[in-house]
Amino acid sequence: MSEAFENPFFVEVKDSLDSVGKGMCLAKWTQVTMQLQTGHNHSCHHPATHKISELEIARNPSALHNTKFKKLRRKEMLEGKRPEECDYCWGVEDNSDRFSDRIFKSSESWSWEYKEEMITYTNNLKSITMPTKVRLCNKCYKKQRTKGIDWVDWELTLDEERDLKLKELGI
Repeated sequence: MSEAFENPFFVEVKDSLDSVGKGMCLAKWTQVTMQLQTGHNHSCHHPATHKISELEIARNPSALHNTKFKKLRRKEMLEGKRPEECDYCWGVEDNSDRFSDRIFKSSESWSWEYKEEMITYTNNLKSITMPTKVRLCNKCYKKQRTKGIDWVDWELTLDEERDLKLKELGI
């Protein structure tokens, strides 16, 4: 058995998530990487990004993270289903004795503390405000990488900070 399975905290996280459904992952609510240059986002680095609808954003700017696509995946999770796009984690869980990234991402302090809010209020398909990575452009990203900086991002934790940055970007 792997060392991770011996860690009581990760066992607790897995058991708690699995009590909702074998596909529950808090990253769909608490994580987002926005690639503004392409108009895509995703909540985890494993699945492909998906397009952010300009119509959704015009109706509600929170659609930068709360896209219809993502809300449908959250709904699947709350119904006990395993979203198809999360097949990387399902492969790890189904074919090994290791925890997948859904356990590790869900166990982060900025995610785990909101677990009850997401799990018990099953109509909550919107995100909780969390750290947000915003990739401004590929050119900026490549320039920063050559200087040894991994990401061009902001860590936003409050709605006001996020709104301020988006306003500065003209979004």
